[in-house]
Amino acid sequence: MFNIFGTGSQPNWFDTFEKNSEQIVIKTAQCRSEGVSPGYSGPLVAKDGPAGASFFWHTCDLSGVQVYGSQFGLQARVIAYFAPNNPDLLQLYFNLTSAMLAALLVLVLLVFVRFVQKEFGKIPAATLLGFMAISDWIIGYSRNLYWASFLMFLPMVFSFVSYRWFKNRAKLPWFYALLAIFMWLKMLDGYEHVTTVGISALLPVLYFELKNKVGLLKLWRQAVIVGLCTIIAFVAAYSIHLYSLERYYHSWAKAKHAISQRAEARADFKMMQSNVIERFEVTQPVLFYGIDPYYDLDALKKGDKNPINYAVLSLVDYLMLPAYSLPVGLRPAIGVAFQSILFVAVTAYFLLRYVLRGRDSGETKAMWLLYWGGLIAAFSWLMAMPGHAYAHPHINGIVFYMPFILICYVIFGLAFAKRFPRFHPGSVATVPTRRKTK
Repeated sequence: MFNIFGTGSQPNWFDTFEKNSEQIVIKTAQCRSEGVSPGYSGPLVAKDGPAGASFFWHTCDLSGVQVYGSQFGLQARVIAYFAPNNPDLLQLYFNLTSAMLAALLVLVLLVFVRFVQKEFGKIPAATLLGFMAISDWIIGYSRNLYWASFLMFLPMVFSFVSYRWFKNRAKLPWFYALLAIFMWLKMLDGYEHVTTVGISALLPVLYFELKNKVGLLKLWRQAVIVGLCTIIAFVAAYSIHLYSLERYYHSWAKAKHAISQRAEARADFKMMQSNVIERFEVTQPVLFYGIDPYYDLDALKKGDKNPINYAVLSLVDYLMLPAYSLPVGLRPAIGVAFQSILFVAVTAYFLLRYVLRGRDSGETKAMWLLYWGGLIAAFSWLMAMPGHAYAHPHINGIVFYMPFILICYVIFGLAFAKRFPRFHPGSVATVPTRRKTK
């Protein structure tokens, strides 16, 4: 209703983003509501067929139907548990739950904005807040019942906000324990973006240590501990996931098969390659029709060409995804470039390298770490799970916000504060750049 910036690649993108995934949660809640069905109590209700090709909406009879084996589905189980028995109240309940999830994400991100204000100043914090408000991905994810997106950002924000506090009080074991719990909760909601979540939680730790002029090579212990937290969280979530399926199937073999079958479907590169072209047309229509006359994209839909062709197109798709939304009238043609992730990344690099200068080598290393580390965090999932990445640029664009794009927004604010000090009364937080070695 208030999508004045035309958020998303299509006019109705804002209202339809990932509704198919959200239906997994809705259907599970409906099947567990006594007013709709006899009270189904198994795992997530989702798909039929061995590849999970389509959702079903009109029955909760799981005879011959494959359940959703991709995750434990904590978000769906909690939402289903509190769902009203009266079917007439279900839609209102889903709407209120969606609003609550959006509010939780807003709260988590506002905590991060407050951290940026204290760490860098009011202008960077205001810049960050402004860009987030017109972000396609944050807006799209915020109210979706499936993703419970506040849990995706919680480990990173918790690490930024609390690491220094726990360290100053010699209570780092508590920090790492809580960090592992938050990552575990996220993985109970889904294993998507696990590598990005783990790296994004590590970056704040390295940032504070480098700012204190501790050498990067001396921080291997912190990296190992956060890595162990991630692994422990994954194993714990997977174990609960497996146990829940065993209770449903009454067979460990069938439970393992349900999970492995889903993983194999995600590794079907033949199918994923054809999806690259289809998704590219949906997410980047301006680029698609601009490239098509010179590069026969329809011929690639068969999925039998050199995989490099699909990898390159997928990379272009990701880099040209919008980091924020321009007003509708500015979006065609050149607007696509100016709102892209690539444009934001290059601009932030230029500002760090040539505009934000100073003398503190610790601050220099720390900010460059957040920049390059954030970029590595984003691409880590795309490299670790190429089968998932190929088919889901419309989903995986969110990895660039944990925390790479958010850091770029902060860099924009720092540069503005330095170049226009009259808008920033008092001391200006500056970030030095690397010195050229002779």
